[in-house]
Amino acid sequence: MTIKMPKRPAPSPEAFVTGATAARPESAAPDLPWLDPKVQLNARLPERLLVQRDWLAHRLGLKK
Repeated sequence: MTIKMPKRPAPSPEAFVTGATAARPESAAPDLPWLDPKVQLNARLPERLLVQRDWLAHRLGLKK
């Protein structure tokens, strides 16, 4: 016995695009420990990587 899928009309391209969204909802954000401001992560990094991080932070005007 074969399984037959119900036939649904394909949505128009306009309907498909209007149903899409580029923004990810906040509830779908992964629970990553480095995104939690209350968590302090201590890690040893090579000096070369620290220099690159400092340069990028200064260049982009971001905090380290």
